[in-house]
Order: sequence, then structure tokens, then C-alpha cells
Amino acid sequence: MKNWTCDTCIHYPPSSTDGKPCAACNPDDPSQNSYTERAEKNYQYSLAVTEKQLTVLQVALEQFFRLQMGQFTDYCNDIAMDGYVYNKDDPDNSRKFNEFIERRDASRELFEQAFRVAQPRLCSKTPEMNVAIDMWSSIRHQRWLDRPEPKTRFTVDSREPYSWSGEPVMKIERIAE
Repeated sequence: MKNWTCDTCIHYPPSSTDGKPCAACNPDDPSQNSYTERAEKNYQYSLAVTEKQLTVLQVALEQFFRLQMGQFTDYCNDIAMDGYVYNKDDPDNSRKFNEFIERRDASRELFEQAFRVAQPRLCSKTPEMNVAIDMWSSIRHQRWLDRPEPKTRFTVDSREPYSWSGEPVMKIERIAE
């Protein structure tokens, strides 16, 4: 098959992130070919999610694009905080807090070292990162709209979503209380 590339396949992106095809694709051997050409269609989808699911989606999108850009601080803070609960009445709180900080800083350093090996020059935003940023900002803005009054407009959450990717801005509508 001529002009065969992974990014024109319906299975793109592959589930692995190692840059290899999603299977033992060989376009010239039908027994080793899972390639299926993707027809360019502009499907639109509707999702119904709970508030908790929307929160998880927002966090996942932000972690995806920030990790891809080498911004590890928030992620390392989250994973290092697992199991740590601030309690000013705990006489051991200071030690536990310092251990949390050490775990956070050590994990961030490891992520940064791995990123320098994998991405020796400053990476640019990929199209998928821009789509994730667009989706994230739409969710963030909708969650701001859903806050009770009074709310301030002096926050980035109040800014109307903008499409950096060229995709239409994601439409979010609260359907139930």
C-alpha cells in the first residue's frame, strides 16, 4: 500500500508510546497488517459525566500537556503527597512534611533528568497538546461558571475558552443539579 503511515490509520495514535506501530503492522503482508485507513470525517460526540468525572478529566488533561512540556512540579507534588495529611496537632507533622518535600523534590529531579535524556532540546507543543489545552481551558471555564456568586472575574478561569489547536472550542453544558 502506498503512502502508508501510522497517522492516517484509524488506530492512531498507537496505545504504546514508544513510537512503534500499534501492532506488527506490515502494509505489504495482509496477515501482519492492522492498518485501516481513516476517512476524514468531522464527527462530533456528546458525553454525559458527573462532576467528579469532569474533575478527573480536567486533571488528566492538565497532567498530559504539562508532562509533555516538561512541567513536572504539580505532578510530583501530587504523587509525593500520597499518604501525607497535614495535621498541625500531630507532633510528628514537621518530620512528615519534610519527608514529603524530599520525595517531591527527588521525584521532580528524576523526571527532569529523564526528560533531558528523552528530549534534549526544548520541545514544542504537539497538536495533541494544543487540543488538550483547549479542552482543559473549556472545562476550567465551565467549572468557574458553575461556582456560586459572588465570583471574581480576576482569575484565569473566568476567561472564555480559546482554540489554540484550530479545533472548535469544546461545548460544555450543565444538564442537571
